[in-house]
Amino acid sequence: MGDVAKLKFHLDRAFREIRELREENKKLKQRIEELESKQKTKEVPSFVKPDRIALSHNLGRPKGHEGVARPLPDHFDEEINHKIDKCPDCGSNLGKELGRRIRYVEDIIPQQNYKVVKHTIPRHWCPCCKKIVEPKPENVIPNFRFGLNLMLFVCFQHFGLALTNNKIQLELLTYFGIKVSL
Repeated sequence: MGDVAKLKFHLDRAFREIRELREENKKLKQRIEELESKQKTKEVPSFVKPDRIALSHNLGRPKGHEGVARPLPDHFDEEINHKIDKCPDCGSNLGKELGRRIRYVEDIIPQQNYKVVKHTIPRHWCPCCKKIVEPKPENVIPNFRFGLNLMLFVCFQHFGLALTNNKIQLELLTYFGIKVSL
């Protein structure tokens, strides 16, 4: 058997296999459609409970209502002015300062009353990254108005001592003079 004959033999076999696979694929697709149509019409048994997610309500105020945020403190005990010279992402020099934003962090200090720290954070345009960058304040939780010590205290009271939210609120008000809603 010559090379050409071998190639024809293998080519014929490959074409037969391709035809068989296409037919099998067609049958499988029909079977999938059949099963999917049965699944859509099948009713849920009466003993199956609905998902808990469907029962839960959305957090926060209803749409269209004005939001309520924690009021800004009337004083601060310490002010920290942050500086940034290079982009924290790419390390390139920054352009002109675009402004500053103010962030208040209320925290407790063990063995003392609580203090409020005012962070003044400069914002700069990074010409390399093409975005506004700013330094990250240390020892604060991103997007939280409360400090790390206060959050740890509340978590310990709630999870460690199993205190109710009302009792934790009362403790914070009594010990530190902080009025919070949990």
